[in-house]
Amino acid sequence: MYWLKEAAKAGDWKANSSLSKLYMEGYYVPQDFPKAIYWFKKYCFQGGYSTPGCRPLYELRKDPELQLALKNNDMDAQYKVGLMFFDEEPLWEAGLDYIKKAAEQGHEFAKEKLLDHGNRTKMDYFIIYYMPG
Repeated sequence: MYWLKEAAKAGDWKANSSLSKLYMEGYYVPQDFPKAIYWFKKYCFQGGYSTPGCRPLYELRKDPELQLALKNNDMDAQYKVGLMFFDEEPLWEAGLDYIKKAAEQGHEFAKEKLLDHGNRTKMDYFIIYYMPG
């Protein structure tokens, strides 16, 4: 783990991606969405945000008002960012977490999204919504 972090700090894009995935899914480290997003941003920045999954971060980066609202735990911002992240495989867990936070604060659409989601796993979601029938 030490060498992976050192490689990521040195700017190795594969290490940034790997470290992000480990934090996102909680493998070998405690699950930590802010750290996962931090390392994924570094990965995306190296690819000019054209890499699959990076578009929501690019959109969020362009919107300082949304960033501030998210930082202040605004339920509408959490829901909006949650939806942006939820549809991108690398950010799915963080998206679901933001939607849960919005629902806990009483956001009605977030509550509905969670009811629709049920207990599906990430793989279930992508098989249902992205695989041809």
